[in-house]
Amino acid sequence: YQGSEASTSDGIIHVFEKARKYTRESGGGDKLPVVLLDEIGLAECAPSNPLKVLHSLLEPSGSDFPDVAVVGISNWALDPAKMNRAIHLSRTDLDEIGLKKTAAAIASQYINSKRTDCVAIKQLCEKLAEAYRIYQDKASVKHFHGLRDFYALIKTVTQKLAQQGIAKQGKIVRTAILRNFGGDTVATPQAIKLFDERITMNNLPTPPIQDLISENLKDQDARHLMVIIHGDSAFDRLSKMLKESGRRIEVMFGSRFAEDDSDEYNYRMLSRIILCMEQDMVL
Repeated sequence: YQGSEASTSDGIIHVFEKARKYTRESGGGDKLPVVLLDEIGLAECAPSNPLKVLHSLLEPSGSDFPDVAVVGISNWALDPAKMNRAIHLSRTDLDEIGLKKTAAAIASQYINSKRTDCVAIKQLCEKLAEAYRIYQDKASVKHFHGLRDFYALIKTVTQKLAQQGIAKQGKIVRTAILRNFGGDTVATPQAIKLFDERITMNNLPTPPIQDLISENLKDQDARHLMVIIHGDSAFDRLSKMLKESGRRIEVMFGSRFAEDDSDEYNYRMLSRIILCMEQDMVL
């Protein structure tokens, strides 16, 4: 079950009913269905307080063991009444050592250990990890950038270095930082400054945003691109760039209408997104 601010009690109950139906139809035995509540923290923010139904669903009634296993994933703690009914596993933020180990693990997927510049690339990844930790400590805009941005930064840098070599590190790192730590007029310059202090980029000029977007569209391993724009003129310019790529394009607009604020609407939109991905379209 995908939690959201549009979640309802009926939607959550329906998922549990499906799990119990599976148990009945499979003949029971040693099979135990699992209900996965993804982003359960978002559901807790819903106006109708849909998670109140979990109090009874998480506790077995009339038996010594639950008939459905439940796993909830959240980016923040829920209220104690719910957390006390389950085992709580909390993953803390990575420290500098953890960041360096993670960066090395990602780099090892793209960099052959027999390369002559392997050590230099490893040292560069460690410097990026140090810079990211400092940025997280000093960031003026908290939580705008996170670990996914750091992972993507390491992946982008090591992929490009594997193709172009360590001599191009300044340009590669600058572009990778802009592609993965862009999006905010305060956070982005601060990130660039802190990374500049750790990695020599020779005061390279900042590439135009259009070039960054174009590079993302051409990159088969790129992340999904988020472009924050204001006004229709910027959208028209982006549409022109997409048409020039030669790929099919699908445009979806969000809705604030009351009847579209439902799980049914969300699932319908998700189906459209999946269809676009299967047909290799730009959405």
